[in-house]
Amino acid sequence: MSAVVWLSVSLAVVTLVVVWMLKDRSRRQSEIAKLSDPKDRIAAIDAGRTYSVGILGGVALLAALVPTGIGTHLSRQALEVSNDTLKVTQDTFNNSLKQQAIDRYAKAVENLGSESETTRVGALYSLRALLGDLDHHQAVVDLLAAFVRQHAKALAATTQASAPASCTDTPPFEPSLPVQVAMELLAKRDSRNEERRLDLRGAYLAGLKLDPGANFEGALLDEANFAYAQLWDVNLKVASLDHADLSYACLRNGEFRGSHTYYANFEHSLLDNAEAHTDFKCARMRGAQMSEAKLDGMIVRGAHMQDVNLDKADFRRGALDRVDVTGATFNGTHLEGADLEFTIGLVEGQLTAAHTDASTQMPMKIDVRPPVDCK
Repeated sequence: MSAVVWLSVSLAVVTLVVVWMLKDRSRRQSEIAKLSDPKDRIAAIDAGRTYSVGILGGVALLAALVPTGIGTHLSRQALEVSNDTLKVTQDTFNNSLKQQAIDRYAKAVENLGSESETTRVGALYSLRALLGDLDHHQAVVDLLAAFVRQHAKALAATTQASAPASCTDTPPFEPSLPVQVAMELLAKRDSRNEERRLDLRGAYLAGLKLDPGANFEGALLDEANFAYAQLWDVNLKVASLDHADLSYACLRNGEFRGSHTYYANFEHSLLDNAEAHTDFKCARMRGAQMSEAKLDGMIVRGAHMQDVNLDKADFRRGALDRVDVTGATFNGTHLEGADLEFTIGLVEGQLTAAHTDASTQMPMKIDVRPPVDCK
């Protein structure tokens, strides 16, 4: 009901009450004039006054409530208008943000094709705000991955460098700055709600250096080159690294649980020591090249290491718990203090050329332990 209707109805009610009171007063005066007893006339006059006062009080109260009701109604209308305005403003703001995101993505795509390295780096950083956005996250991840695959190419004449002594050594070469920035953005993203696996197959990322904890869980990295890369604490769980090159890379404390590393190259890589433990639980590593890799103290459980080359690798104080090493080679491998008690697939003569000592625990004839739970 509008304020005008409120006011019209209220005035009509007051007018009707006043007209009725005037007619009632005339009627009462006629009745009083007919009374002969003075006492009765006085009592009738007092009763009429009391009645009139009551009616007038009611009218006064109604008159007082009219502006209050109108004010309340107007306040309610103003609140409704305010809420509607706020909703329109919020919708406008959200649409503006969406349009800004679309414009930012389109501009970044355009600038990534620039010949200027500075422009390409700026475009990459402009995409960082869209990572995690429900509407654009997957598109940005796909764009960054495509950019890396296109631009992370091997140099024309890459020379073999010496093996790094530690994970703090500076890599002998490194990716271009735009590729480095793109990989940093991918490494720090939240991948839990992604629709597709990150695809960096065949990317040349030799010398890549990332902050600890880089996230490449489930990524497709087949035939990618991570030689000399520094990937401390990297998450490569259930990633696919078939035929990938990780030679001379620092991979300590890395998560390779459930990964596929068929025929991957880990030669001279730094995988473990007494303070850091790389996890290869249930990894499928058939044919991997791990010659001269640093595996000191590494404990491997339930992995498939058939035909793996461990020649001259340092596996002192390590353990192969229910690991199948059928066909693996151990020529010159350091197994001092290693636990091979429950290793699967070792045959006579396989460890002839390995370095063992009295603390090396050799396999049992009958393995009574249950298989490793790879779930």
